Amino acid sequence: MHKLLFEHMAEITRSLPIPECPRVIDIGSYDVNGSLRSLFSRGSYIGVDRVAGPNVDVVMPSDYQIPVRGADLVVSSSCLQYVRNPFKLVAEGFRCLKNGGFAVWCAPRHEGDGLLGLPDELSPNGDSSFDCWRFLVDGMAELLLSSGFEILDVHYYNQYCWGVGKREQSALN
Repeated sequence: MHKLLFEHMAEITRSLPIPECPRVIDIGSYDVNGSLRSLFSRGSYIGVDRVAGPNVDVVMPSDYQIPVRGADLVVSSSCLQYVRNPFKLVAEGFRCLKNGGFAVWCAPRHEGDGLLGLPDELSPNGDSSFDCWRFLVDGMAELLLSSGFEILDVHYYNQYCWGVGKREQSALN
């Protein structure tokens, strides 16, 4: 986790009207180079990823299934570029949220950004060079909209694309 990404995530999440002790789900939490866990020490932090490892509390039973619900906040940093279908994962992140909950997604916008070389066990092909996507603001906005989010902000910061969305209150849940 790049220090500037960590600091920007802290800035964004502090600006959101989430509970003082939020329930947070971090999608793609495997600690390759730092984690977001310390940002949420006052709440309930649940690290979720495809495989067990450092900073992973819950292993996903399949690529687009997260067995945890009821989050006030979903965060994901530098994960979407390694996902075959980011639309499915962002939609699953939406389903993890309580009504009125928020999500913050961060992914690189340039080739070469975010290339940490995933451990082979994290890569869908068992190949540390597996890397699929880069994101622009229009693409990030479409990911959020197509998953049901109200877009609060989409912007660039430190060569990364950031998307902040809200799951609107609904009579259905």
